[in-house]
Amino acid sequence: MGTTLCVRNMTIIPILNRDGKEDEVPKSKPSGEKMSIATA
Repeated sequence: MGTTLCVRNMTIIPILNRDGKEDEVPKSKPSGEKMSIATA
């Protein structure tokens, strides 16, 4: 189940980045690291 949550978060982060919300990027740094690992 934890993996599913990570996947959902990974999908949400790129959407926020496309919206241009830079404010969400720094707050998502911890999740961003997990996203990078999952992508790699």
